[in-house]
Amino acid sequence: MKATRASAGPLEGGGFILESSAVPWEAGAIGRVSCVAFVRTDADGANLTGYCNMTDAGGDTWFGQTRRREFNPSGGGDGVLEILGGTGKYAGIKGSCPYTVGALPDRWLTVKAACDWKRE
Repeated sequence: MKATRASAGPLEGGGFILESSAVPWEAGAIGRVSCVAFVRTDADGANLTGYCNMTDAGGDTWFGQTRRREFNPSGGGDGVLEILGGTGKYAGIKGSCPYTVGALPDRWLTVKAACDWKRE
């Protein structure tokens, strides 16, 4: 029998669009990112699933689900965020964003992503 450990918790931070090829994401835009993450660890490794909202300065929000299996001791690793839709200018948007998590001091994280998306 495999021992399993599970935990969950909130993640909060800021988002900054470094570059963009199309509206509604605009280079230089900022927003607030709020997530809840679930981590399950067993003999096969760790699985993280998270649900995130990013709300821009105008109050429009896009929603995503993130998954990753790769972790290093600092909490970093690679994963994929699926864009599930949104409100306002993000309504009807779907897509996929491979990302890499890095670590900063005091348990802060960085996330760098590049997204492919379309409006349905």
